[in-house]
Amino acid sequence: MKKNKNQGVRVVLLVSTLLCLCLILVGINRGFDVTDEGLYLLLINPVQENEGAFFNYDLFFKLIYQISSIDFGIIGSRLIRLISYSLGAFFCALFWKNIHEQEDFNWDVFMVSLLAIFGGYSFLPPSLSYNSLSVVLACIWLYCTSIKGEKLQKYICLGIVLALMAYVKITACISLSFLTILILLWRKELKLKGILFLVLPVPILELVFYFFLGESLLTRINTSLSIIQGRPDYDWYLLLKHNLVGIFWFSMVFLPGFILSKWIKINFKAKFFLLAVIVIIVFYFTKITAEWTHLVMLISAAFLSYVLGQIQWTKISSLHKQLILVLICIPFALHLGSNVYWMRLAIHYWLFWVLAILLVWPHFKEVTLGFSSTLATVAFILVFAGRWFQPFEGIPLWESNTKWEYRQGKNIYLSKEMVDVLRDLKEKTNVIPEGELIAVYRNAGWLVLLNRTSPFNPGIWDKEQLIFHFSKFPKGVEGIIYFPYQELPKLNLADYLVNRYQLKQGEMNLLVKKQ
Repeated sequence: MKKNKNQGVRVVLLVSTLLCLCLILVGINRGFDVTDEGLYLLLINPVQENEGAFFNYDLFFKLIYQISSIDFGIIGSRLIRLISYSLGAFFCALFWKNIHEQEDFNWDVFMVSLLAIFGGYSFLPPSLSYNSLSVVLACIWLYCTSIKGEKLQKYICLGIVLALMAYVKITACISLSFLTILILLWRKELKLKGILFLVLPVPILELVFYFFLGESLLTRINTSLSIIQGRPDYDWYLLLKHNLVGIFWFSMVFLPGFILSKWIKINFKAKFFLLAVIVIIVFYFTKITAEWTHLVMLISAAFLSYVLGQIQWTKISSLHKQLILVLICIPFALHLGSNVYWMRLAIHYWLFWVLAILLVWPHFKEVTLGFSSTLATVAFILVFAGRWFQPFEGIPLWESNTKWEYRQGKNIYLSKEMVDVLRDLKEKTNVIPEGELIAVYRNAGWLVLLNRTSPFNPGIWDKEQLIFHFSKFPKGVEGIIYFPYQELPKLNLADYLVNRYQLKQGEMNLLVKKQ
């Protein structure tokens, strides 16, 4: 019977994994988001400037291009993300193998991890991003922390992961470094030799980048801080507030769930009803945008709290208690420094709470059929909704059926409406020299689709950033692809030919300077 149950679990997980992969791969050459995905693609463009960078992983792509002349387009970026997600799930399975001292690789945990990490496709575009990279690095970091004892391999791996995180998202690097020190102290494994290897990878990478590219993380920091100080949405108080608000709403579900489970003496149905009401109320108050995926996080938090209330803590090892706490904290650690509401982005971190649930499950060394069926269904819905039905660009993916060659030999299928606009943009901007056509605000993707780069920075998100990079604006600018999110400073519209486009995503204007 047990063998049949295990086979049933594996079949359910395998079918859902294959279905999700089909949804992702069939849509890999369809659709494009001109806001965030435009930023992602410019960040991996080896000839794109990145003055005052918020994210510095573009240095790796510039180095790859300098060594091999390889650069990646839209489809390449999406494939890298899919492969990196698979790598993250692989390291989660290795983490599981280590903490349970298993001899064999656990394919069930690999598929559970992959399905949970696929939840990230439900919010934001499908290309490689700092959000997806930070999650994958956190998976590798988990594995590194699970290496037994004070092996040199452990410190080197942790140091490399933290160094990579510094280039992807420096605030996440700081928070993970703090967690690393706490874990090593807790396990009495923090040695001087270990600290050296934790720190050493950063200066090595800095020297490599500076030698080959003439720039590095350190050479960019001063400019980055100047820009951040000038942007209201990157105010340090606001960035911290995003996390604290997320912790508050998480607590509003987690604490009542734990109390109901542990101390309230009523039957299970009554507890389930009360917890469901709490989740619905919190979801109602936290749904401030069109996204709904944080409902999955709230239900996961409720379920995790209930199971935690049911277990006998005296039977849980010190290591597992520590890991449960770490897995609960990772979503907040990775989100630190984001200028996006925690609840909107939280689904990217679903994996860690799924692992926490597995860890506290009464039969935590196995994945049960009920758990796997629920996870499989939710993951499929998230991927279908986020990639096909309601993708981030706002157009169902089946409407992206018109071919557009955005670079020689590189094509993407877009809606006919977008392709018509692109043809008109290309015709009207052909005579504008490179560096004199800019995209403001929050619409860098038009430059990607026109095979252009953005002067100074891969994405001009607001007026403060525009003024920082173009202090004499509009001097030196011949064309502006303009999303009317904010006004354009010091601009006399009479000096420009104005073309207005109405798309499903909203209004977009092209301003071309009169000759």
